[in-house]
Amino acid sequence: MSQQSVKDMVGYTLVMACRAHSTRVRTLLNALGLHPGQEMFLLSVWEEEGLTQTELADRLQIQRATVTNSVNRLEKGGLLERRPDPDDGRIYRIYLTDKGRQIHNATRPVWDEMETAITTGLTPAEAATLHQLLAQVAHNLSHES
Repeated sequence: MSQQSVKDMVGYTLVMACRAHSTRVRTLLNALGLHPGQEMFLLSVWEEEGLTQTELADRLQIQRATVTNSVNRLEKGGLLERRPDPDDGRIYRIYLTDKGRQIHNATRPVWDEMETAITTGLTPAEAATLHQLLAQVAHNLSHES
């Protein structure tokens, strides 16, 4: 067993960074009437409207039940709507409402503010390296070895 302190491990630092990020994002999103995580659903639909709930689950790498609950909340909040697929009535596709489109412009400053907060004190090269390293960590954690 390693003698390294848990506080000196990458995993511990990652957890602390995720907590700090989550706390700050929660505050910024709450000011817009969003809950943390909802912006990720909206981001996917902003990028491509007409996705199915299964496609959203795959893109966000989350369970379909989680997508259903979140889409229900966002639909109830007037940000998204479900429409039947024109070719297959068993499938519903997700679209933005006008309110969902409007909130897109309000969330971009949140992303910009968080990017600035995260990369303050880093050179552009260090920020790029951090991005690559975090992408590798995400890959490592989402795929079994």
